[in-house]
Amino acid sequence: MFGEENGAGTRECDMVRHRNRGERKAWLEKLLAAPLFAVLAAALIIGCGDGEPGKEARDKPSLREALREAELPPLSGDVQGKEGGDASRDALPDLEELSPGPSELSQEYGDLPDFARIRDTRERKRRFFEFMERLLRVENNRIRRERFRLIKLYRAFLQEEGIGEEDRAWIQSLCRKYRENFGGGVDAELFRDLLLKVDIVPLDLGIAQAANESAWGSSRFARVGNNLFGQWCFEEGCGLVPLRRSPGSTHEVETYSSPRLSVRDYMKNLNSHPAYRDFRVLRYGQRRGGSGLDGAELAKGLQAYSGIGHEYVKRLRSIMEQYLAYRAKEESEEETKQG
Repeated sequence: MFGEENGAGTRECDMVRHRNRGERKAWLEKLLAAPLFAVLAAALIIGCGDGEPGKEARDKPSLREALREAELPPLSGDVQGKEGGDASRDALPDLEELSPGPSELSQEYGDLPDFARIRDTRERKRRFFEFMERLLRVENNRIRRERFRLIKLYRAFLQEEGIGEEDRAWIQSLCRKYRENFGGGVDAELFRDLLLKVDIVPLDLGIAQAANESAWGSSRFARVGNNLFGQWCFEEGCGLVPLRRSPGSTHEVETYSSPRLSVRDYMKNLNSHPAYRDFRVLRYGQRRGGSGLDGAELAKGLQAYSGIGHEYVKRLRSIMEQYLAYRAKEESEEETKQG
């Protein structure tokens, strides 16, 4: 579904295709039969004694050693596990999930390259992969910082250490951002619902959606509005009017001041909109299983993003295969240079 109107294929609100409820129930029952625990929480222990210079740095545990086991609240409908059960060591998150990364973009990555001028298809895709990797990594690192703080607060909650006013206000702001009801305040259910939403989007999946929705960065919506994911808005004058918009429709395609803001809005959309709960439940299950995030599997939860259903998933997976082949080639060439 390449071309100028490709971004308009996004279905964020009224155009959502609902999946068969019977299939969803059966699928959830299968998922919820899995172990209820995942190891997710950590706080680095920092000494404050008067020891010899450098002693604190030597005694500080590694990040993996600092991770502590914590019971992740189950999804609604889960059968409670045995009290006092230990989480599996295999469920420890990859260090990459919590690793620090660049918080800002350099000027080199601030503007959208003119991909339409790159006639060589392979070169255009290579440049697109490179550009999107940088954008997605920066925004994922921003989400990782939110998730890490949320996990630390959850661990403090489990240990009945209390949540301070500053942290409580931060959780409330997180609820507003991710469309979560603060309700009766901080409890295990709230942490469960937030941990379901505050998480990253795998690079291969984000790149595939951007390539599909923006025609590899060359669509009108991408070139004029920095919109890489075809996201809509619903106020007159809020964006670009699709040239082939259906009679009676009022939606427009959102415009952004930079590509990075388009990526940020896209991630917020996947992490908060009711249409993509299936995606978030799949991701939650992968986190609990400790096997890492699988973009190809998570794509199954995004059928509501387009009106073509499973065909959309097939297109995303095809682009993901191209990206993974590109990444494997890049890593091989890098190893050759270093060797």
